[in-house]
Amino acid sequence: MRTSVVIVLALMMFMPAAWAQQPDIPAPPNSTLVTEINLSESDILGMIKAAIPAFAEAVTSTPGELSYLISQLNLNALVDSIRDVKQIRVVQYRLLPGIDSKGILDFYDQSLPDSEGWSRLLYDISALPKGAAAIYTRSGQDFLIVGVDPSKNAVFAARTVGFVDVPKLAEWVGKALSYFVFLDVQKKQETESQPAAPVEKSQTNSTAPAVTSNTSPTKSSTNTTSKTTTQSSKKTTPSK
Repeated sequence: MRTSVVIVLALMMFMPAAWAQQPDIPAPPNSTLVTEINLSESDILGMIKAAIPAFAEAVTSTPGELSYLISQLNLNALVDSIRDVKQIRVVQYRLLPGIDSKGILDFYDQSLPDSEGWSRLLYDISALPKGAAAIYTRSGQDFLIVGVDPSKNAVFAARTVGFVDVPKLAEWVGKALSYFVFLDVQKKQETESQPAAPVEKSQTNSTAPAVTSNTSPTKSSTNTTSKTTTQSSKKTTPSK
């Protein structure tokens, strides 16, 4: 009983500090928080970064298709690019119908001022009215990604705290995308090189009996005519 009380008291003291250290993500006006994920170096995030190399080593040690895929993706390079990330927070806000995508991005522009060290890396409204996105950074130590989905009246945002090696991450993403494009092309070529589908063969076979059945009555008709002619000539002979 005493042990339980001590654990509860420790959690009560620790949790406010942990919540206070969460990366701040501004909430748009008239929005409702519906999803939130928090990862830190001291819990799941640290475990994930440690587990990825171990997983890659275990898989690549066994020959097979998955082993080849993991070896091509080079997950160790991914881990190296995010090694110094200390926290990750992901949220989803639900807004009222009639969401203004451009207005949402303008809100984040104002909420992340240059005076606090923030700079905008990406601003994209080319997909409107389907959606919009923006990426911000603060001295390469913090990153905030914002996505707007008007069809769901939703705003998605993710923030990382800690250094991200952008060149390494960009190189890894580029290689991963190139490899998946290669797989798509290879799969398409294999599909095109395959023989004709069995359905076409069944159609050809079904046509053959039709020709035979059409020819058969013709032969029967010919034989009947021949027999009639012969019988007629036989009847004529006695009269002579």
